[in-house]
Formats: sequence, C-alpha cells, structure tokens
Amino acid sequence: MGGTQYAGGMNRNTCRSSYKVFIIFAAWSSHVEEADEKHLAHEGEDEMVELAERFQNRFPQILPEVYTNSTFQFRYTATQRTVESARHFTVGLFGRRVSRQVWFPEATYRDPVLRFYKLCKRWQVEVDKNPHSLLERMKFEDGPEMSAALKDVTFRLGFNETMSTGDARLLYITCAFETAWDHRAQSPWCAAFSESNMKVFEYAEDLEYYWIDGYGYNITYRQACPPIKDMMQHFLAEEIPGGEHKAPAVVYFTHSGTLLKMLAHLGLYRDENALLHSNYHTMGKHRKWRVGQIDSFGSSLAFILFRCNKQLKVLTLHQEKRVTLPGCPEFDLCPLNALKEQYRESWTDCNFDHICGLPPEAA
Repeated sequence: MGGTQYAGGMNRNTCRSSYKVFIIFAAWSSHVEEADEKHLAHEGEDEMVELAERFQNRFPQILPEVYTNSTFQFRYTATQRTVESARHFTVGLFGRRVSRQVWFPEATYRDPVLRFYKLCKRWQVEVDKNPHSLLERMKFEDGPEMSAALKDVTFRLGFNETMSTGDARLLYITCAFETAWDHRAQSPWCAAFSESNMKVFEYAEDLEYYWIDGYGYNITYRQACPPIKDMMQHFLAEEIPGGEHKAPAVVYFTHSGTLLKMLAHLGLYRDENALLHSNYHTMGKHRKWRVGQIDSFGSSLAFILFRCNKQLKVLTLHQEKRVTLPGCPEFDLCPLNALKEQYRESWTDCNFDHICGLPPEAA
C-alpha cells in the first residue's frame, strides 16, 4: 500500500480510519444492567411475536386465533427468558389482551423434558465440567489462525501490544449481542474485526458447542431422548381412534443447550469429520455445524403431523425451513412409520436414568 508511514506501521488512510472508530468508541456506553444478564431483550420479545404470527399464517388450523385450554398446550422452564418468550409468543397468536388469559403450568428449573441435561449427572461430570471438553477450542486459540486474527484486530485498533484472546473474545461477543439487540445500528465493536477475523472467532465458538452440546461425546446427544419421546407420544396418540385426547398444538419454550442436543440426537447438521483445532481450513467454509445459523436467537424446531389419504406424515421445520431427517424421503413429508423406525430406541427405550447414571467409582 502507498502513503506516508507513521509510527506503529499505520499509513495515513489507516490513521484516518482508526480515528473515526475511536470517535464512535468515545460515544459508546453500555445500556445493559448486570441484573438483566439472562433476561429476554426487547428485540427478543418482538422476535417471539413475529415468529408466532408467521407460524399462525402458515398453519391457521393448528394455531387458531381463538384461545382455549383444550386447543393449546404451552410449557416453559423456570427462567425469565423462557417465561417472557412464551408470553410474547401468545401475544403474536391471540393479541395482547387475550394473551393475559393463557394458562401455563407451573414451571420447573430442571424440567425433565425441556432441560433434561440439568438432571444428567454423567454428562455434567464427563462433559460439561470436564476441562478436556474445551481442549480443541483451547488448542485452536493457541494456533496460527487465532494468532493472526489477534494481530489483525490489534493493528486495526491501533494498540502496540497484541491483545489477549480473552479480551478479543469479549469484543467479539459484544459485537454479536449489540447487533442482535439493535439491527438498525452497527455496534462499534464490530469495527475491530474483518470478515476473516469473524470466521476465526466463530470457529472457536463452534468448537466449544460441538464438544459440549453436539457430536463430540455420544452421551451428549443420547440423553436428548425425553423430548423426542414426548413428541412421538403425541403423534402416536393420533393413530388410535377414540384414544386419549391431546391438544392439537403443543408449544414448548426451552434453551440453547436443549435444542443443540436435540439436533444432534436427530442426526441433523452432522459433518463427515469431527470439528478439530487442526482442520479449520477444511471445515471452516462448508461445515454443517455452524451454531450462528443452527442455534441463533429465537431458534425454532417444529414437527407438524398431517393426515394424507389416511396416512400420517410429518413435516419437520428448523428455523422455519423444511429439513429432512435421516430415514425420511428427501422430497416428501416423512411417513410417521418411518419416523417411528428411525427413532425407535428414542421413544421405546428412553432409559434416562441408565444413560445418565454415574458408574459406581464416579458416584
């Protein structure tokens, strides 16, 4: 590049650019209180309302605008963000006035269906609290790709000493959250990263989710059978004429940890090779396990049962888009019988206590 060189290796154009960034930083202040750390943001409230409206427009017979307890079954965990997600979703379905009349069962923090992993002691010991689960991320953050990204971010901000991974990660997270909270304004912290830098930090994050919430250890996704069993029991009730009545619409509000484990249990977004610190250049561009896409804010996973010429078939939607489950036809709805066969062990032999029990020496 041409231009007069200045101390620190920046040329005149870079100096101007950095000066503009610093002006934006000077005007920045955090509007988030520590007490609101795990609360649903206003953007999330709007997202739930709009999500409900889109699903209702798409499936008006399953999600009618008129509310009755016999038509809908709602459920959430004992956390502020799932409670508020549920309430704003009902605003999108029924309007603000009627939504106040919606009945919800008493929530539990360790819900056996919606937050099963909180009850899985073996997973907590062997994966969640096991430092080895973070080994691939740590190796990647000590590797050449992250080293180059840190130097790039440091240069862009005009610092003399290379930033630590922890500090740069904090900037990356702030950029992501502020972008999600206000899509009309760009977070100034995003200016610290080029597109290639973003991809490096994204891969480091994906490594952690892969090994703690995804395919890294089979205990992680094996334990996710309770919600699959719950879904199948609702569908199988439709096979029995005059059987026990089930609410036509069952809507659950849960957490990222639940959804990622369910996706892995279903066999979705599984790459041929495991995500490792050493295969960024082969897995970086075309990997299926990309948490920013498969588990973004306001994620949704839906199973819709259809009766087609007396045959029961299932449509699976993830992020409101059709996905093909293993064992199902690629260009048609999945016959319920095929789903039953593919996930037979999940709904007939979901022995959660056996899966999650600690061996005697670890108990």
